[in-house]
Amino acid sequence: MYYRDERECRLTTLDDGEIAILIDNVARPEGAGGSVTDSGVGFDTASVAGLGPIEALHGRGLQLVESLATSLRFNAVGNEAEAVYTWR
Repeated sequence: MYYRDERECRLTTLDDGEIAILIDNVARPEGAGGSVTDSGVGFDTASVAGLGPIEALHGRGLQLVESLATSLRFNAVGNEAEAVYTWR
């Protein structure tokens, strides 16, 4: 319940912002890539390394993406992520 309340509060006070999603599905040896960028300040990407078990009830989004992707990279400030998936 806390998440939804906090999310609603932050959305009502948001002046501007955006999230851009780019999906590139091209047959190539290294797989297909996609990126997600938001207009926020980013986060410390080192803080997501070695998180708890993927069976957790919340806070596992990046772990799920990383477990499905061939690679997951972040830009220096942590407001852009690129995931590469290999389709078989």
